[in-house]
Amino acid sequence: MSLYEKVKETLNGNKTSQNMAKSMKLDADGEPIVINVNQKIERDLFKNIRQNSFFNLINVVKTDYQQGESIGIKLPLIASTLDYDGRAADNAYISQANEFLCKKLSLDYYIPYSKVDAVAKYLEVKLDQAIKILLDRQWVLSLLITGFNHNELSWLKKIRTAKPENVINGTKVGEEQTYKSINALVKAGLEKIGEPLKNSGEFVVLCGRNIIPDHPVLIKYDDLDPDQTAQIIISQKLIGGLRAVNVPYFPENSILITRLDNISIYIQKDTVRYAEYEKPERNRTEIYTSMACDFIIEDCNAAALIENIEIME
Repeated sequence: MSLYEKVKETLNGNKTSQNMAKSMKLDADGEPIVINVNQKIERDLFKNIRQNSFFNLINVVKTDYQQGESIGIKLPLIASTLDYDGRAADNAYISQANEFLCKKLSLDYYIPYSKVDAVAKYLEVKLDQAIKILLDRQWVLSLLITGFNHNELSWLKKIRTAKPENVINGTKVGEEQTYKSINALVKAGLEKIGEPLKNSGEFVVLCGRNIIPDHPVLIKYDDLDPDQTAQIIISQKLIGGLRAVNVPYFPENSILITRLDNISIYIQKDTVRYAEYEKPERNRTEIYTSMACDFIIEDCNAAALIENIEIME
């Protein structure tokens, strides 16, 4: 019997200990490692996510359940002229309920000692504070990368799967092309969204960096980023009649037309795991984290995706 199995057997019968045993894994030498299941770390994670410029604009849902009904998007109802006998309450949510399913997402990385030293010196903080600052930033940015680029979990994948007819792929934009301008392409994408959804006035265009026009922009910064790297770029000029926004790690040649309240991340409570190891032989700190989450488009009828755009100069 391995050491890991012996530990689990010894802990058997105690619910708290069983939960601890489930969060163990073995290191390279076969020794058990207990991943920290710390409520403070989980609270800090949610706080940092909500401080991020983009996540602050969408739905960040903390759920007690691994699977359940999503919150949906809400629209005003059309008023009725029926008298009392003919009236009936209606659901204020425009679409049928969607479902979320939180799956384990592992975010493992390392921070070089040189980077920790630089941040500590720059911000005049202690080394452990510098590590926490870097951890907070990396954790949130990793969620952004996953939300826009993961092959199975991303918001864009959800649209491709649930509403392929709302996807335009591989189009060219230019004088001799079907779409003469990005404005025309965005308007064509908006036409894929039915009424009354597209008339809500809340739609925006998420653009890749090769798409957002060279107009004056408003730059928002992430409070967690000590380098003050731009997190959101908002064009001061409309594209296809909609506000244009660029978000870090959004695919560079793509466009997503939707409402910001149509984009959600669901995170299951009490699933955040964290472990930190000093590796002086490699001059770095290694960090292993995981959580159960899902990236949801609340109503794919209220979204249009345009991918692999080629702009012909």
